[in-house]
Amino acid sequence: PPPEETAAVEEPPVDENPGEPPPAPERAPDEQEDPDEQEDPDEQEDSATQDDAAPGEPEEEPETAPVLSQAEARGLADAYLNYAARNGTEHIAARYAEQVDYYDRGRVSRAAVVADKRDYLRRWPQREYERTSDVTVRTVRDGTQIRFNYRYVVRSDARMATGEGWVLLTLAEGDGDYHIVSEKGGVYGSAEQNP
Repeated sequence: PPPEETAAVEEPPVDENPGEPPPAPERAPDEQEDPDEQEDPDEQEDSATQDDAAPGEPEEEPETAPVLSQAEARGLADAYLNYAARNGTEHIAARYAEQVDYYDRGRVSRAAVVADKRDYLRRWPQREYERTSDVTVRTVRDGTQIRFNYRYVVRSDARMATGEGWVLLTLAEGDGDYHIVSEKGGVYGSAEQNP
């Protein structure tokens, strides 16, 4: 008989394997808050700069990168999920900058990101992802941020997990393409079962 399905939970499950990220196309720590609920440090810095300006002095404008079109942002989000579903890491490495602000790890090298993705591919050799929201786009000091939700199904010989999550990518343009300079995300709910 088919395995009994477990309903998705609102709170991410307690990780039975400490050190292993929840099933998502990237590292997604359970404690990670939704960025829509967090204050933007760039906005805090901008308001502090404006408050500190002497009367009569022009306010300094923050440097911003050009904003992606909605169609470009959707294309990049879908490409990100398609790459996450493929095996191999050579296509992943080309998408990241030399240094990446990576989940709860802070700044890490591109090689560290690729090693983490490679470990994830080994744990979950079969992966399916589907974007479940539109992509929001905003310009920030470091480039352009895109945020979207997705649904996932990941499998190994011993287990299967399903759920929904979110990704926040900061992209910087260079060499005629966009590279990921920051990757954050989390899981809204997840269920694991034995196949």
